[in-house]
Amino acid sequence: MKKTIIPLLLLFAAFSCTSNDSQQATTNILSQSDKDMTFTTDSFSIEKVGLGGDFSATVQMPTGGNPLLVNSVNEWISEQLGNSYDGDVNDMKQMLEFYAKLYTTAKDSTLIDTVWSDGKYAEEALDRGYVIEKLYETPKLVTFGVNIYLFYHGAAHPSTIYNAQTFRKSDGRRFGWEIIYEDNVYADDNSYIQLEAQLRAGIAKHFEVANEDDLGDLLTIEKSDFSYNFPRPQAVPYLTKEGLNFVYQQYEIAPYAMGLPSVTIPCEKLPLLRAFKNELE
Repeated sequence: MKKTIIPLLLLFAAFSCTSNDSQQATTNILSQSDKDMTFTTDSFSIEKVGLGGDFSATVQMPTGGNPLLVNSVNEWISEQLGNSYDGDVNDMKQMLEFYAKLYTTAKDSTLIDTVWSDGKYAEEALDRGYVIEKLYETPKLVTFGVNIYLFYHGAAHPSTIYNAQTFRKSDGRRFGWEIIYEDNVYADDNSYIQLEAQLRAGIAKHFEVANEDDLGDLLTIEKSDFSYNFPRPQAVPYLTKEGLNFVYQQYEIAPYAMGLPSVTIPCEKLPLLRAFKNELE
């Protein structure tokens, strides 16, 4: 929690020249300042049907606290919704109305595929659903997650995308793979090999496979790719109550029917929590 810093001269005056009533007033001001920085959220929902497809979104967004953090989280929310909104990211009602209109009425072929029908182009609808919510919070960090549902009309099945992001409360910083992994460090370092082994063991546990060598029968990646260098997820890891969570998207390492495999590793078992070192103390 951010604390108000009182200049040295004022602090000296408070202890040497003020009455008890003045000291009490100062205490009240400090308490109010702390209260104003309390992290708070509110929820917004929207549903709209149009030629471009159905659009729905339920969003839990920050509404109070450190402005740097609030703005950072709300910018991330806009990115998850499409990253094309250029208005005030802290006006969630306006943001959701923008994306609802965009996705239900857009004609841009880069957003909505077209098919030839009865001698003219007709839009192939794409349904979109978003659920964005706060997953976890500590005095120094907060994590938000987004579940995205996509379905092209006429497709064999819908698609699901899941992402999450951990933010630092003091400045709104987003944490990525630099939490535990640096690409400029060669992977033969024991710590990185240990992480790959933990991911491999975690996926085996996820699929309830007793022998890790049998993963080759379930995964779509070459066995040579996970016998030594097990692939890390494309999505960044994020902090939860249980530890650091790693999520693989559909088709990333397994068939569609296998869903979104995930691995949670307790923080105390990760040797390279560089960026989280101070935040987790």
